[in-house]
Amino acid sequence: MKKRLLCILTALALCLSLLPTTALAGAGDVASVTSGGVTTDYATLEGAIAAAQASSDSTVKMLQSVELSKNIEVTQGTFTIDLNGKTVSSLGGLSGAYVFKLPKGSTANVLLTDTASGGTVQAYSKKTGIFMEGGALTVQNVTVTGGGTGIAARKGALTLDNATVTGTTQALQSNYSNDCVMVIQNGSALSSTGDHVITMKNGTLTVKDGTFTGGAKGTIGYSQLSTNTVTVDLSALSDPTGITIYNTSSSAVSTANIILPAGYTLGTESLASKTQYSIGRAACASHTLTKTEARTPTCTEDGNSEYWVCDLCGKFFSDENGTTEITPGGETYRVAGVAELCGSAWDAADDNNLMTLNADTGLYEKTYTGVQPGEYPIKVVETCSDGTMNWYGNAQDMNVAIYVSAVCDVTVTFNATTHAIGIVGISAVEKTWMDIDAIRVVGNGDGAWLNGVLWDPTADENKMTEVSPGVYEITYAQVPAGSDYQFKFAANGSWTDNWGAGGAAGEAVYNSNTNIFVELTETTDVTLRLNLNGFNESTKQGATYEVVLGSGDDTGKVAVDYLDAEGNSQTCAAATVLAADAAVWDGGWYVAQGKVTIPDAVTLSGDVHLILADECSLTAGSGIAGSGTLTVYAQSTGEQKGSLTATGVAVTETDSISAGIHAESITVNGGAVNVTGGTGEGSDIMSAGLYSAPGVITINGGNVN
Repeated sequence: MKKRLLCILTALALCLSLLPTTALAGAGDVASVTSGGVTTDYATLEGAIAAAQASSDSTVKMLQSVELSKNIEVTQGTFTIDLNGKTVSSLGGLSGAYVFKLPKGSTANVLLTDTASGGTVQAYSKKTGIFMEGGALTVQNVTVTGGGTGIAARKGALTLDNATVTGTTQALQSNYSNDCVMVIQNGSALSSTGDHVITMKNGTLTVKDGTFTGGAKGTIGYSQLSTNTVTVDLSALSDPTGITIYNTSSSAVSTANIILPAGYTLGTESLASKTQYSIGRAACASHTLTKTEARTPTCTEDGNSEYWVCDLCGKFFSDENGTTEITPGGETYRVAGVAELCGSAWDAADDNNLMTLNADTGLYEKTYTGVQPGEYPIKVVETCSDGTMNWYGNAQDMNVAIYVSAVCDVTVTFNATTHAIGIVGISAVEKTWMDIDAIRVVGNGDGAWLNGVLWDPTADENKMTEVSPGVYEITYAQVPAGSDYQFKFAANGSWTDNWGAGGAAGEAVYNSNTNIFVELTETTDVTLRLNLNGFNESTKQGATYEVVLGSGDDTGKVAVDYLDAEGNSQTCAAATVLAADAAVWDGGWYVAQGKVTIPDAVTLSGDVHLILADECSLTAGSGIAGSGTLTVYAQSTGEQKGSLTATGVAVTETDSISAGIHAESITVNGGAVNVTGGTGEGSDIMSAGLYSAPGVITINGGNVN
């Protein structure tokens, strides 16, 4: 039998021949390795790293995010791993307790970096992100998140360089038995919801720069036994007073290996068992003073009088003998808040709330005794020598809410340099959550839309149901087609706390000035959903919303943003979310979210519009074919843009066509489109990536491979 295979892609070739070309990786390739100027693509991350270990000064670059079923071990070689904005994560059933591991005897010297943004190593189910028993590792511009511990090290050299490390047990841990050297620098940020942010059981920790959040018992858990040596070097910090140290061992230990900057000391000469110690300014038997000369103010710079600063204790003096202590700049600080705490309501001049400088900590303090249980919003007011007042709140410049669960003394602290406010009390914390009695939808109600209620945050007709903790939902039946439906979400029957649009797609923005709009092309049920599980009362961020169209019998439709042929942002109010069994595309709008694989051949009819959501991976394993038209859109143009992979099936009939996508017309406005024609056994079989019988193939954007 005569066999012949013809490849017909004339229209596509004409379009692409006019454009600059770039070599594209295969659709399934996970990473590339560049060594000696030669780049090779690999289908697995394990294969890429194995190749890098065998070469010298190579770079592994991630091409897509991956979920590992087995941890990756690095034993040798000097090379770079560039996450390129991608995520390497562990599955729940990961073999081994780590994502990356440098095992015993490892001689590897690895730079783990991210040249894009968002590069992450993610471990789940109490597992560790990175584990070291040897070698050298620098984590640079990368986020490492542990299901238990972020990074654990027994031996080797670890450097965190502008890295973000989090863990539920601790962010960073050095284990018993062997030595390790760890350096934290260049704005690295570590956080943990466990007892400590860092646990030190051996080795040396040097902190040159960084921020530390969490640690219920202390920033650093310190344990020194007869069999190990622990050194914590904080000498490079200009102000270490925000760091606390907790002795986790069962006996007192020497402070000789806790190295502090000149002029600072621990709260005691020895660390007693199971005790937390703060770092404060050292008392001076004799001040060592440095003079700052007087400056005359100009139109562009402030002036100052002459003054002296002690190099040891940091106190300021107006005379060279150090007898008259002064406040830098002459500023005073007061707490302003509700009358139930402060005695006066938001009075910035009330001297009853004047804060005093604690010479040991360098912080301004105001203590309130016998504070009753309740919630007390406050700010700190700085009054300058010229009478100017500056109000300071949390990082978002909102009120700091003090939550008192039982009667106790409450101390408000203030750092005049960083403007950070602290809350200290046995039963007092800064409140970062919101009390919700009810959530209601508020908008331009008309008929079935919002039950006809117009902008009323107290209307029980629009009270949402809490369908699961922190998730609120309401459905409006048979809302007519319309293009100007608007709404917001309001809490507790008022406008005080509300959420609207104005951020990223699906982000519910706190107290936004922008309403959320819904456009309906047909009469349909509309379900509105607000998720407050990730909302932080302090930052006012983390809330999300959804608009779902269709009845409970439908597969469900959602509102979704996309880029049109000109690259302008548009919104589709009702797109069907594709699932693995969605093998019939019968006109209308569809969206692919996350990882979706459709094993059966997809049948196309009518005018089909397909949106590839960011980071999505849609695979049509048996191709897409039919008598309709297909237009493909993306949500963005960067590395995070969604991808579509379509592979034609093998055919045996004479004069058959096997294409990745076969339609009357095909338009690609965005996304990464990877298409492959199938093989054939018959006569005059045509194979193509894209095939249009009339020859109408248009590429306005994206990448076609």
